Amino acid sequence: MGATGDVGKAIALALAATGRPLALVGRDATRLDAVAAACRAARGGGDGAARGGGDGAARGAATDGGATDAASSTALVATVVADLRDPAAPLAAVEAARAAVGPIDVLVNAAGIFGPLAPLAEADPEAWAQTLQVNALAPYRFARALVPDMVHRRHGRVINVSSLAALSVPTALNSAYATSKVALNAWTSVLALELAGTGVTANAIHPGDLKSRMWEEIRAAAEPPSGIRVTPDVTSTSGVTRMPDGGGVAADGYAAWARAVGDTGGDDPAAAGRFVARLVDDPGGPTGQLFLLGAQAQDFASSTSFCLTPTVIAG
Repeated sequence: MGATGDVGKAIALALAATGRPLALVGRDATRLDAVAAACRAARGGGDGAARGGGDGAARGAATDGGATDAASSTALVATVVADLRDPAAPLAAVEAARAAVGPIDVLVNAAGIFGPLAPLAEADPEAWAQTLQVNALAPYRFARALVPDMVHRRHGRVINVSSLAALSVPTALNSAYATSKVALNAWTSVLALELAGTGVTANAIHPGDLKSRMWEEIRAAAEPPSGIRVTPDVTSTSGVTRMPDGGGVAADGYAAWARAVGDTGGDDPAAAGRFVARLVDDPGGPTGQLFLLGAQAQDFASSTSFCLTPTVIAG
């Protein structure tokens, strides 16, 4: 899920290049169709396509090969539109994905929003809760729906996209996002223990500091227009709400981070895609790991996050 974000798209493209059937889940149908087209191109084109709705009913879509029955397993790249802020969306999306591509043995939870960049007492409660819903609870619901079948087939991979926010020294203003990623790491580590010996693994990755849509919204939230008091906006794509005036030192830190990523261009999301493709194809398969990619990864090599073992990935 999260196929329309920078990391999700990079992972989808890397997996498409391996020839795997894909069910792409995202909120924006237009962006999702564009990613699906890029995935079909990455695998040489000419394959089937299917579209699933958030209600779980998959429907066929015309492709260059003609109409494809979404209930068949011949749709190599399927799309499922789902708003993960809705607690019912993950299960509906799983049902649509299975109808389109058949049994699923790899789950990549890449969807994420940053949420309110504001003091906890001033953050919008709905936006705060939505951050946990999208970043921690929706991935849990996807895993809960898919893992039993993986165990039955004695093969599967659960890969959660995490963040250094779960390892860093806590900073003011991002209580929602940091809490969501700590929670994600926690249940990933527990799941890895529960799946020991089943052939199914559970890991998390930090893809690096990316110049992404989320980066753009964090930058805007940390640097509001001078003299203008802004109010929370829970409709933003990445879920970032602008902080009130007077954010102080913590806001300056986020603004400095945003400028640094902007100046350097950030880490390459394609590196995360390549790594996930290798992780999926590893026959032994490590489990219970938090793989750290990007320029800052080495700084957190000795950190711990709820029993996930940090492993720095170079290159």
